[in-house]
Amino acid sequence: MGPIPPIRIESSTTGVSAAGKITITASEYINIFGNNSGIFSTSGEENNTQATGNAGKITLGEKTKPVLTLRLDEGGKISTTAYGTGDSGSIELFVDDR
Repeated sequence: MGPIPPIRIESSTTGVSAAGKITITASEYINIFGNNSGIFSTSGEENNTQATGNAGKITLGEKTKPVLTLRLDEGGKISTTAYGTGDSGSIELFVDDR
């Protein structure tokens, strides 16, 4: 079996509309691992800075039911970015840190 390819969850805009929200709920854990793997929300692109829409919000877990474990390994990421004039999104984490 070969290497596991990067797994990405993405929401983006390259125009005037906002990128969508990403909400992930999990009762036990969220593992994000591997280079170029992760959860991403972007407005515009590195080579296209004309976007005016905002990047979307990323939410992991819920206030009343947090994720028990959140793990980022081997280059896994959670990020929001704005390359144009739109705002980057926010990241909201509900993790039970016992």
